[in-house]
Amino acid sequence: DFLEAVINRTPALRLLGRVEEAEASARHALELAPSSPLAMGALGSVLREQGRLTDAEQALRQALAADPLSPELSINLALVLQKQGRLDDGVAVLAAATAQHRDRGDLFSQLGQLQFLAGRYLEAMEAYRRQATLQPRLAEVHYNMAVVLKEMGLLEASAAAYQQALHCQPDHENALHGLGYTLNFGQLEPMPRLAARLRAWSRRHYPAEDATPFEGRRQPLAGGKVRIGFVSDRKSTRLNSSHEWISRMPSSA
Repeated sequence: DFLEAVINRTPALRLLGRVEEAEASARHALELAPSSPLAMGALGSVLREQGRLTDAEQALRQALAADPLSPELSINLALVLQKQGRLDDGVAVLAAATAQHRDRGDLFSQLGQLQFLAGRYLEAMEAYRRQATLQPRLAEVHYNMAVVLKEMGLLEASAAAYQQALHCQPDHENALHGLGYTLNFGQLEPMPRLAARLRAWSRRHYPAEDATPFEGRRQPLAGGKVRIGFVSDRKSTRLNSSHEWISRMPSSA
């Protein structure tokens, strides 16, 4: 009957994939403290994970009513609204939270993500810039800005942001892929120099792997035909939702 332990056990069970036990734990916490915003918030997170979005929204709004200044509850509610496709509602929740917590980079990160999804790139950039002032050494914020700038067609600025992400985290694969795409697509760097850059990066971070798989003996072609495939970067870019992979989007911290 130790409330804090019961509440803390809930996300542990959820992360282990034992969502039914996690829900039971959250409901046990509510039996111990029916007005606890932490217990109600824990239940809302479990319901979100189960895809029960209407119930999750109700639980999280109830928790926020009891603790309106909680950044974590605001982020969780915004994630539920995002999954429901209610981006404007999610933006409103996060805008209110950032007004109260101007020192929370994770709030600005989530706000930038929703603004990006809504196609409001200037607002997304403003949110990410606010995050960058708070977390200048976080690679993800520079990566997210690079993705937004690329969608805006500002390729030189996008390449610079990718470079900054790699400066903060040299082994950031998505930043490298984005940089290579942007430099190549925008013809910002000669192909031989770009190829040498990518090859050097691969050898530095993956020294045990063969970085030149196509320089060996040519294999005979079956039937004399070549099959050509096209790969679009739009389908492979990570958007740091808080903890999810989303097509062609930045990622949140």
